[in-house]
Amino acid sequence: MHTGLTTATLIWCHVTIAVASSSTWTDATASASMDGSWFQTASPVNSSNSTALENHAIAGNATACNSPPQPVSAASALWALIALAINAMTQRSGADRLDVLSPARSSPLVCLADVIVVVLWLAHGTRHGLGVKGSMYWYRKEMGLLRVKSDRHLIEGIPAVTIFFFILGPLPQAIKAIGTVGLHWTKAWAALFLGAWCVEVIVRFSAGLFQPPMEESAITGLESLAGFLRKVSLIFHQVAFVTQYSIWLWVIITLSQSEMFRTILAVPVAGFLMIVYFLFIFTAGLPSMLRDLEVFHSGIIYYCFFIVFEGLYMAVLIWSIQRVKDWIGIASEALAFVPGSVLFSGAIYVFSLVCTALLIYFDDKLVQLGRNSQGPADAPASPEAVNRPGNGLPANLALSRSNTEDFRHPIAYKIWRVAERSSKALAKRAYLLSFPWEDNSEDQNRRVLSITFALANLLFATLYYCILYDPTGTVKPSWTELLG
Repeated sequence: MHTGLTTATLIWCHVTIAVASSSTWTDATASASMDGSWFQTASPVNSSNSTALENHAIAGNATACNSPPQPVSAASALWALIALAINAMTQRSGADRLDVLSPARSSPLVCLADVIVVVLWLAHGTRHGLGVKGSMYWYRKEMGLLRVKSDRHLIEGIPAVTIFFFILGPLPQAIKAIGTVGLHWTKAWAALFLGAWCVEVIVRFSAGLFQPPMEESAITGLESLAGFLRKVSLIFHQVAFVTQYSIWLWVIITLSQSEMFRTILAVPVAGFLMIVYFLFIFTAGLPSMLRDLEVFHSGIIYYCFFIVFEGLYMAVLIWSIQRVKDWIGIASEALAFVPGSVLFSGAIYVFSLVCTALLIYFDDKLVQLGRNSQGPADAPASPEAVNRPGNGLPANLALSRSNTEDFRHPIAYKIWRVAERSSKALAKRAYLLSFPWEDNSEDQNRRVLSITFALANLLFATLYYCILYDPTGTVKPSWTELLG
């Protein structure tokens, strides 16, 4: 009995002590939570270290919650566009029709023109019963973009490898560029590069890399329609090139008005840009000019007038940098958006269209009158007389004729010949028309001009993003760090 009582007493004492300790701990916890001294009450031994750790954690959480959004750097935007442009350049284009690469696709506007051209050929092909695959084969054949069996070693001939490299390289950059907040124009350029690449991949594998998806007889009756579509395609590419050059001029104008150019280095830097601009014009037009001296001498006058006009424009621009008069800067901006190259090239283009249309009408009327129903005896049958795919001289754009022999009256033929050679010389004077409209005998010249065009695009893009780019209002999401 005594033993049982003693045991019960001990148990009661232990329970009482435990309850008292629990109550004391609870009160200490409550009071510590009220006055912010948890570690001092609960862990008096390491109070200073625990307090420092707690304050550091609280400060870290506050910084993470209140940190400002990270803007998109100029390097991030520029390298994303460069990667997408190089990816688009790995495909061929009707703008320059080179063998492997297409430097002309370094411009997003040329990529947009390629997409429009593909849709145009697809619409007309399906309308004539060729189907999607047949239309794509027809487009690549008529534009001179078909591969031959010797090209089987190219990477683009293996779909799995093409997609693999695309996923590893350009796709993350495209996601980063499009996923940012702000940068509307940068995202638009990235979307054009990406969309043009996807469209060309679909066209390439739909048309069959080396084996046509249909018989050649299915497109034998569409020669006239193909000639018309080639000329319309050239017009779209011309608009893309003209717009791209206008963007270059806009970059030069904006650079001249930036704060960096209002320092003592304003005139030397603007002079450097002027030298680069003139060198580009000169290297683009000089080979064609020298080759055509004996063909059309007034082309030299046109070319010199073009150089003088652009020189005067740049001189006025440099003058406006120094703030001599406000109206000079306004005048230079107005001239930038209506440059002489676009003005004169457009005038030549429209004039040759009208003259050619009148010439065709004149030729038909002469034949109807029965003056002569046979072609001229001295009409040459040389390959240069044929309007090849991609030739696209301004005098040929309105022609229903695909060969000079179609001009049945000798007077009409000779007038056409003079107009054709003259417009060819004039077109080559304007560097705007030098890239996509060269015949097949000048592949090397087209290659040099197209590569120069790509380098110029890289130069002006770098100038814009390194000097003019403003990251204000842009946000780079944190998840884009997972893409590199």
